Amino acid sequence: MVYTAIRNLHRDKRVVIQGERGKWYVGDETPRSLEPGFVILDPKYYTPYTPPEGDGKTSAVAEGGGEGFGGGDRPTEVERRERKSLYLRGNSPRVILSQVEAKSREKDVFEEITTTYKFKRDVDKQGIMKFIKQLPQEEEVDIEGEVVLWREKDEA
Repeated sequence: MVYTAIRNLHRDKRVVIQGERGKWYVGDETPRSLEPGFVILDPKYYTPYTPPEGDGKTSAVAEGGGEGFGGGDRPTEVERRERKSLYLRGNSPRVILSQVEAKSREKDVFEEITTTYKFKRDVDKQGIMKFIKQLPQEEEVDIEGEVVLWREKDEA
């Protein structure tokens, strides 16, 4: 009965459904079946994503090589790569992970990830320090960050 109500709301375009692997069902596109793990959203909270066209940058990576590269008689293979950005959005690491799995290929090479955390309630200094300490630590990484805070005005 609940699933029927959700289907009717979706048909009337009053809800948007996020399914497995970050797949969005908007408008006339409907999932075959509704699963308990699907997320139901009001359309005003859904922001359609239009991927940016490539920035025109491509790179060629040479593998193997001729005699000058110590490759003997192996022909040089040139692999072309282009820079792409994948938009990821969700309410848990599991959702982000499933989107990366669905939108990327095994041979993709990742250069950076930018994340933004918006807290549902205010966090004090001790809370933000605890949060930062639990972030993943990698050895060969440059970290850049920005925090948004509210500070009391100084009475001058």
